[in-house]
Amino acid sequence: MSKASKKIRKIKDQIDKLEETEGDLLNQLDEAIDELDEEEDE
Repeated sequence: MSKASKKIRKIKDQIDKLEETEGDLLNQLDEAIDELDEEEDE
């Protein structure tokens, strides 16, 4: 495999990890918004 191919694969792996992290963060944000809504309802 060429150096360029290895570099591309490495970058793609990093992007995949970022997408997973983004999903986790969005879920945490949704949970925090739900908690805020519950606090405001009290």
